[in-house]
Order: sequence, then structure tokens, then C-alpha cells
Amino acid sequence: MQIVRKWSGDVSTRRGKNLKRPDLKEMLSFCAKNKHVKYLLIDEPDRFMRSMDEAFYYEVEFSKHNVKVWYASDPELNSDNHMARFMRFLKYFTAEGSNEERIKKAVSGGMKSIQEGVTCHALRRAIKRV
Repeated sequence: MQIVRKWSGDVSTRRGKNLKRPDLKEMLSFCAKNKHVKYLLIDEPDRFMRSMDEAFYYEVEFSKHNVKVWYASDPELNSDNHMARFMRFLKYFTAEGSNEERIKKAVSGGMKSIQEGVTCHALRRAIKRV
């Protein structure tokens, strides 16, 4: 297999944000113009997408150009049988859950830091008064 183009995987894959991702639009456009492309080679499912709905949406969009999303690190996902589709679903489900957990931790961690910052600020003011 010859790799004809590379894209960076540093774009956010947060649920609800993927339909407007410029890198995915560019990939689809490239595949539409270059009919010899048959595979979109991805390292792992969570590097491609962290949203179940949008992952399957893009699998369909690429298939419209006769391009198969292919996972290098998870070859058991690359078949079109029911088990492989189920395994892809599980990978996308896990990635989406991991993303949701990370968002909650970031928000709660930020709130905790703000509260601790306020507490430290209040403590510093109290120490200055003494």
C-alpha cells in the first residue's frame, strides 16, 4: 500500500463538533478527487473519532467514495461482518465515554481550582490583617 497523503490527528474529536472538522472535510474532498484512494488508514478508533454517531456517519461518507476506514492497530475491526461492526461500536462507545469523563474532570477540576484559589486568596487577606 502506498500512503499518498497524511493528516495530523491533533484536531478535537469531541461529540457534536466533528461534522464541521476541517481535516475530515479535507480528507473527504481528497478522496472524492482521487479515485485511486481505497483506504483511510487510522491508527486507532479513538484517534479518528470520540463520538459513536459521527464515527459511523463518517464511515458511510468515506464509503460513498469507495474508501474504507481502516484501523492499523485494531485489524479485527476492519471486516464488515457483524462482529467487527459491533467491536467498532464498542471502541467508539469507549472513546466517547472517555471523552465525557475527561470533560467532567476538567470542569470539576477547574471549579475546584477556582474554589481553592478563592480560599487561598481569602486566607492571604486574613494573614495580612493579622
